[in-house]
Amino acid sequence: MAGGMSALITMPLDTIKTRLQVLDGDENGRRGPTVMQTVRSLVKEGGWTACYRGLGPRWASMSVS
Repeated sequence: MAGGMSALITMPLDTIKTRLQVLDGDENGRRGPTVMQTVRSLVKEGGWTACYRGLGPRWASMSVS
């Protein structure tokens, strides 16, 4: 139960972290987006539920381990 609950709580942070890692900000010497810019674009794309994409598999994985 504790693993599943921690997955539920930390999922938005993990989604934002992954999005920041995937975006390439080093092109032409430019910096990557900030955390707030990333959150805004994520919410703009799919609403607040976009922060929980992939929750089912992650919740199952964290619950089992």
